[in-house]
Amino acid sequence: MRLLLYLALLLTAWQCCHGYFNFQTKIPNGQHVPHPCKPNFIWHGVGHRNAGGGGDRNQFGQDFLRLGGQWNSQLCQLDSDGDGQTNGQELGDPACVWTEGSIPSSTENITHPGVCEPFGSQKCGAANAWVDCTEGEFQCDAIKEPDVKSVTLRFPRTKVPALGTTYECFLFDVPSDQPYHVIATEPYIDNPNVMHHMVAFGCPDDADLVDKPFDCLDMSTVE
Repeated sequence: MRLLLYLALLLTAWQCCHGYFNFQTKIPNGQHVPHPCKPNFIWHGVGHRNAGGGGDRNQFGQDFLRLGGQWNSQLCQLDSDGDGQTNGQELGDPACVWTEGSIPSSTENITHPGVCEPFGSQKCGAANAWVDCTEGEFQCDAIKEPDVKSVTLRFPRTKVPALGTTYECFLFDVPSDQPYHVIATEPYIDNPNVMHHMVAFGCPDDADLVDKPFDCLDMSTVE
């Protein structure tokens, strides 16, 4: 069997996410708040100390709850993290005019309204002591079972063009001596600043192998 690995490379990238969408949509750019010390990582639970959501609330989350659990001029004009920028400025609504369901006036240079920034600055050091900057390790006990087969697929080193988004593809041969089921995947990413996501597709056995990555939008490369 042959496998097509599809990479989306972005010069400025956001990580695809799962999270508390009902709350993310209640603030401007709520699904696109970057983690201040983890490249290419989205802080899904903006109002919580846990970037994944749930648990103790950070100061922005406390203010959000105290002011009615919705975006309003009071919450927008506050500077919850004390870094000199209002919550509205940090979330792309400096004029405090955004309403739920609309597009914010700005979707770029978004910062976290509950984390003091610049993150590593002297003024923010103590305030950000609670922020977890560790990447964490992949944990999956099932892959340690004796009958589990591990296969490593490494995309060749590829120069990233000076474009906003690039889609690169490569074909791999994978074991086909018997039926297999994928139970876990772990990405190996050399440059998290440009990597957005990876998608794998099964291909016919007679798909032509190529010796270098190719533009996914030009499938004429593969017969």
